[in-house]
Amino acid sequence: MTGGRLGMKVKQLMGKLRPLIEELEKILQKLRTGPLKKVVERVEGLRNGNFLEKRVADMIDKNPLAKILTKADAATGASRTGNRFANALGVGENGANALTTNLTETGLRLAGMSGTSSVGKAAWRGSAGNVAEQGIEQGVKYGYNQSQTEGEDERREATDRGFSLEE
Repeated sequence: MTGGRLGMKVKQLMGKLRPLIEELEKILQKLRTGPLKKVVERVEGLRNGNFLEKRVADMIDKNPLAKILTKADAATGASRTGNRFANALGVGENGANALTTNLTETGLRLAGMSGTSSVGKAAWRGSAGNVAEQGIEQGVKYGYNQSQTEGEDERREATDRGFSLEE
């Protein structure tokens, strides 16, 4: 498919999806200003709270449905997005555009394309994996060094002890 044809196909799909997203936004606004008003206010309070409250909000936001339902302006019920790239491009405003951004982000994450724009989170996730890897590597090196420093008799005795029961 050429670039022009692909662009036309995207435009057609967006033309069909746009009314559905706008209708979904209206339904969500009614829910957020009605039965879910207290929930939205509380979760938004967590998102704007101290360090621990923000971590709790992050845990809530890991559930895509909970995030889409509660990521809203508490007063109007309009969807909001925390997507920094969408905000930088001017498509992250409140309402249907923010809902579109949130739905797209959820779809990409479910497809396996995830990540973060937060330097702190990226550093933490990168180092957490390396710590376990380094622990295993150091354990193997220690075991190897121990086996090299022992004499032949000590190694033979250790092997015999490993295969016999001591009482």
